[in-house]
Amino acid sequence: MPDAAPGSSRFLCPVRCGWHHDAPPLNPAAMEWSAAEGSADISEAISRVSQATARRTASATEAALTAHLDTHTTIDLVTALERLHGQVQQLTEALADTTGTDHDWRHATPEAGLTCSRCGLAHKFWSGEPCPTTDSPA
Repeated sequence: MPDAAPGSSRFLCPVRCGWHHDAPPLNPAAMEWSAAEGSADISEAISRVSQATARRTASATEAALTAHLDTHTTIDLVTALERLHGQVQQLTEALADTTGTDHDWRHATPEAGLTCSRCGLAHKFWSGEPCPTTDSPA
């Protein structure tokens, strides 16, 4: 995949066909400044401009994704949904397996994946022992 401009948001096709949409970072020239007209104060003006710009960006991204998804068959989309459902199920089961150990597995890192926010143990290295930072009985 070609590199996007720094600060861009990349949206990948859920079917994993290789397509992507890069939403460019916001810049002052692209802001919806006309939305500030009639604002009572600077705070309201900034809110109006931000909301209008965000709506326009979201609409453009949605239009690009919708146009692309129209190129896929229903079977492609159902297969992707099944794959995603399987991944959610695996994560749900993995989280259920960690209850009762006092580890807090909600802290994710790019290097280690799920880690305990209390002791720093990576879930992939966990062998069932309780968190050493708690006073719960083993």
